[in-house]
Amino acid sequence: MVKNYMLPHEECIDITPSFSDIFEDCIFLNPFATLFRYPEGELMPSVEEVEKAITASSRIMEFVTGKIS
Repeated sequence: MVKNYMLPHEECIDITPSFSDIFEDCIFLNPFATLFRYPEGELMPSVEEVEKAITASSRIMEFVTGKIS
């Protein structure tokens, strides 16, 4: 589950500027941590949102995997 990683991510950018490459993906995914767990409206994201979330999370995983390998 994606949690609020914005503050640590901003600190990572200060240390390693290439983390800015995934900043927008993190911003997009951040609300998913609570939006559908504590819904006030829709219980499911749209197909388009799911596709975008999969793409964003794949980019993040590829980026992080590259950093730790």
